[in-house]
Amino acid sequence: MKLRTIRILSQTVTFALFITLFFLTLYPFAEYLPVELFLQLDPLVALVAMIAGHALIVTMLWSVIILLATLILGRFFCGYVCPLGSMIDFSDWLLFTHFRKAEDPYPKPRRNIKYFVLTGVVAASLLGANMLHFFSPMSIAPRSIALVIFPPLVWLGNFTLDILRPVFYRIGLDGIAVFSFQQKAFAGSILSLLLFAIVIGGGYWRKRFWCRYVCPTGALLSIISRWAPIKRKVGPSACNNCVKCMLQCDMRAIEEDPRKTVLTECTLCGDCIGSCNKGGVSIGWTWPGPRGSNDKLVVGRRQFVYSAIGGAALATGLKSGMLVPASDDGRFIRPPGAIPEKEFLAQCIRCGECMKVCKTNGLQPALLEAGMDGLWTPCLIPRQGECEEKCNMCGHVCPTQAIRALPLREKQFVKMGTAVIDRHRCIAWEQNKLCLICDEVCPYDAIEFKIIQTHDGSFKRPYVLEDKCTGCGLCEKKCPVDGRAAIEVYSFGEERSKRGSYITDTKIRMRKVTEDHTGSYDARSLGSGGEGRAVHSDRKAPPSADTTKKLPGGFIVDDAKQEALPGGFITDDPARQPLPGGFIVDE
Repeated sequence: MKLRTIRILSQTVTFALFITLFFLTLYPFAEYLPVELFLQLDPLVALVAMIAGHALIVTMLWSVIILLATLILGRFFCGYVCPLGSMIDFSDWLLFTHFRKAEDPYPKPRRNIKYFVLTGVVAASLLGANMLHFFSPMSIAPRSIALVIFPPLVWLGNFTLDILRPVFYRIGLDGIAVFSFQQKAFAGSILSLLLFAIVIGGGYWRKRFWCRYVCPTGALLSIISRWAPIKRKVGPSACNNCVKCMLQCDMRAIEEDPRKTVLTECTLCGDCIGSCNKGGVSIGWTWPGPRGSNDKLVVGRRQFVYSAIGGAALATGLKSGMLVPASDDGRFIRPPGAIPEKEFLAQCIRCGECMKVCKTNGLQPALLEAGMDGLWTPCLIPRQGECEEKCNMCGHVCPTQAIRALPLREKQFVKMGTAVIDRHRCIAWEQNKLCLICDEVCPYDAIEFKIIQTHDGSFKRPYVLEDKCTGCGLCEKKCPVDGRAAIEVYSFGEERSKRGSYITDTKIRMRKVTEDHTGSYDARSLGSGGEGRAVHSDRKAPPSADTTKKLPGGFIVDDAKQEALPGGFITDDPARQPLPGGFIVDE
C-alpha cells in the first residue's frame, strides 16, 4: 500500500474518531468515555497550561506519547493525526485546487515565522498568560466545530425533521415525528468564524498555509523531529533533478537540490514518492540526526529575543487589563468547579467542549466581559440557561482541568454566586401580586416567602436565603418578567478552589430538610422569623405539656386537637382558617 494512501486513511480514521468523540460530548454520557482525549495529545497545550498555571496537570501527560513518537517518526502528527490539519487538507482540495494563487516552488525563510510565534507563546506563559486559543490546533478545531459548525447543523437537522414529520406520522413512526434536536446558540460565534476563516482561507495563497507559517505546535514538533531516524531518502543515482517531487510537496520541505530535505518541515505525507518517475524517493530509517539534509533552523538570536519580548509585552497587556479591562458589574459567573480565576485563565485553552456539553446552553463564550485575557472562556448566562442540578459534565470534558471533574453530589454543593431580587421589577414586590415561580423552581430550597404588612394589606414577598443559594440561575431563567429578570445571579459568595471538597457540615445542615425526604420539620431550615417551606408528614407530633405554638401572622396551632386543614396544618381556630403557604411547624 502506498504511503500516501496510508496517510489519507490515517487522517480519515483519526478525524472520524475526533468527530465521534465530539458528538459524544453531550448530556448525559458515560463518564468513562475519553471524549477529551484528542485535546490532551497536544504537547504544546500541556507545556503552556502547566507553565502558565504553575501546576502539574496529570490529564495532559498523554501528550508525552506524541513527543516520544515524534522523536522516532518525525513530524507525523501534523500529517497523520491533527484534526485541524485534516480539515485544512480537505478544504484545500475542495476550495482551492483550481483557484490557488501561483506559488514559487522554492521554500522561503518565512516558514520560520512559526518559531517566533512559539517563542512568544511560551514567553507569555511564563508570565501567566495563555494565548494558545489564537494558535493551537487543539483549541481552534474543537471550538470552531462547537461554536460555528455545530449550531447550523442542528438547525438543518431540525428543519429536515420538520419537513418529514407528516411522512413519519403517516407510516406510524410517531416517536421520530415528535423528536427534535436541542438548538444551540452561542454569543460571539462570529469571532470564532473569523479566525477559522483565516486558518482555512490561507489555502488560497499556499497549501497548508497555517501549518507552514503560523502553527506553534508544528514548530515545537519540528524542533524535536530534527533528530528522528525515520525520514525522506533519495537515491543519488535515481534522481535526474526533474523537481516534480518539489512541486508536489505541500509543505515545501524539499530544497532546490531535490536530494535534500528540510526535516523540520517534512510531515512524511508520501506525495513526493508517488511523483518520482524513477522510484528514487522513499521513507525509511537513517542515522539519527539531520544527515543528508539542509536543515538548519534559520532563527536569528535577535529575532528570538524580539519574539520573547513581544510575547512578554502582550502578556503584560492582557493580565493588567491595559488592552481591554474586565467588567466589574458582578454578573460574570464561572461554571461549577472552576478553579480560581488566575489559574483558570492560565489553564483554560478555550476549546469550547464545556459549552458544547452544557445541557441548557447556559454556558456561553465570554467576549470582553473578563477582558481580552478571558476571550472565549466559558461563563454562565442564567437567562440563556441555568446550571442543571443533575449535570456535572463540564468538568468531565475539560482537558486541562480548568474546571474540576467533580462528582455529581459535590458539584451540587458548589456556590457559583448568589441570586439577588430586584424589588422594583419583581411582580410580588412591585405590583403586590402573588408570584411563586422562583420559589417553586429552586432545586435547593433557597427562596422563602414571608408575610409583609403594607398599607394595602398583607402580602407574600420572596426572600433569598444566601447560605442555601448556589447561584444555579434557574430562578433567573424561569422569572416571568419580560426582558431582564427580576431575580438575577451575581458572583458574590462564589467558591473556587483547586483542590479539596466543597461539602461542609454547615451546608449539609442547611439542606437537611430537602435531602431527608422524610417529611419531618427541622428548625435549622427556618428563617429568623420561623418561616420556612411546608413539608407534609404522616408522623404524629410528640407529646408536650404545651401543645400550642404561635406562628407569624397571629395563627395558633394546637397539635393535641389534631384538626386538619388543607396543606397539612392543624389549628384551634374556630373558623378553621387556612394558613398562608410557606409556613411549617417545628415538632
